[in-house]
Amino acid sequence: MQTKMTDRLNGRAGRLMRWGLGVLGLLMLLGPAVVHGADQANQTFEATLTDAEGLETNVTNLVFYWEEQLSETQLALHELKHVPAKRGAVPIKINFDRIGQIEFKPGSTTDRPVLSITLKSGKAGEFTLEIPGSFKGQTEFGDMIAAPTQLTKIVFK
Repeated sequence: MQTKMTDRLNGRAGRLMRWGLGVLGLLMLLGPAVVHGADQANQTFEATLTDAEGLETNVTNLVFYWEEQLSETQLALHELKHVPAKRGAVPIKINFDRIGQIEFKPGSTTDRPVLSITLKSGKAGEFTLEIPGSFKGQTEFGDMIAAPTQLTKIVFK
């Protein structure tokens, strides 16, 4: 009788041990992705913005800002740490932490400017904004919001 009870406990303990090791292994695999997402959510971005008049302004806590009309009386305010862009018909989220600089050119067929985005790796491409919005942040003089049509360049630090 003692051996039957020991065998059943070893069987349950073995399954529990295998299950626990499986969960631990999954957490080890997903851990860096979860930590990276949390890091980006808490990360702040600094940049130098150049406006259409050539004036350079240093900005902290830079975000891409847009307002979504939910109803006649409700707005949802969005602050993104990526550029919601399109390359052709395909939407692409280009994270601020990958961008070296953005140059703004007037759009030829739309009212949205063309964004020439150069990554920190040196790769570059041309995009249009998927969502009409602005770049928002703090300067030493106060808060600012700049529409892409008011800018010629953003250089990330």
